[in-house]
Amino acid sequence: MSKLNIRSKAVAPTLTFQLKDANEDLLFNEDGTPCNVTIYGPGSKEYVAASQFKSEKLVAKVLRGREAKLTPQETQQAQVTFLVTVTKDIDVAYINDAGVELTGEEKLRAIYSDPEIGFIAEQVTSKLGDWGNFTPGSKKS
Repeated sequence: MSKLNIRSKAVAPTLTFQLKDANEDLLFNEDGTPCNVTIYGPGSKEYVAASQFKSEKLVAKVLRGREAKLTPQETQQAQVTFLVTVTKDIDVAYINDAGVELTGEEKLRAIYSDPEIGFIAEQVTSKLGDWGNFTPGSKKS
């Protein structure tokens, strides 16, 4: 009897998917290209490191003698940092109130912190929450 090579079921380290707006309509850039985001999945080193950092933040708080529960602001900041860390790339622009286009980590932090476009953070969080999204040939993305 031949046994299954369990490594044949390994998940991909990243997932690229097209963002949707709050009405569930696909988003496109002004040039017609899809607004894609690429994220590191639960089987990647980046995701594991980001998850560990999030846990260590809570442990550090307990060791400092504070309550184990994070404040809403701390929880939101931890989630934003987690999402920034697990996002490899996002193909959208973010122009702040001063008219300046943000880039890199600053852009990601602004996107994930902006409650008016919170649907983006929700989409990324939802994709991260399902290992099936990272299987080769997944139809979930």
